[in-house]
Amino acid sequence: MPKNMSQISTSRRNIVKGAAWSVPVIALATASPAYAASEIVPPPVFHDWSVGGSASVGSGNNAFFTVNGQSLLGESATLPSGFTFVITPPSDVVLEINSSPGFYDVSINADGTIVGHVIPDFPGTPRINFKVTGPVGAVIKMVGYGPHEPYEDAKVLTIRSS
Repeated sequence: MPKNMSQISTSRRNIVKGAAWSVPVIALATASPAYAASEIVPPPVFHDWSVGGSASVGSGNNAFFTVNGQSLLGESATLPSGFTFVITPPSDVVLEINSSPGFYDVSINADGTIVGHVIPDFPGTPRINFKVTGPVGAVIKMVGYGPHEPYEDAKVLTIRSS
């Protein structure tokens, strides 16, 4: 080892070796803040829920009902377990299910009612899509039942002229 700094040779080889080591260090130092800033944002926390959907539809057309979760700030939030729904048409109205993303065990009973359950933490808005056939003015009602207030919520759909 040299006794003083004036004996250290600054050859091109030493400069290149030093530069080669500094490139990965600089790259790591500049990339780190980007990773530190990209925190995973937690999803909105469930606070409230409601039933929504079509308000009116012409006979022979498609309609839908939804069960919507909201956070305390009004953001969309996934629903926890325990939510069910019942769609009740009058006896002269026929409902035909097209799809039911976000629901499981969806069935049509002998009296024409449709019953199902919301998939807990479904990543989106649970929605049941169906075709409506019946007389103008008939009213279809969906009631959602949940383990949280309001415990029951309803939405009605009226068949209008096409």
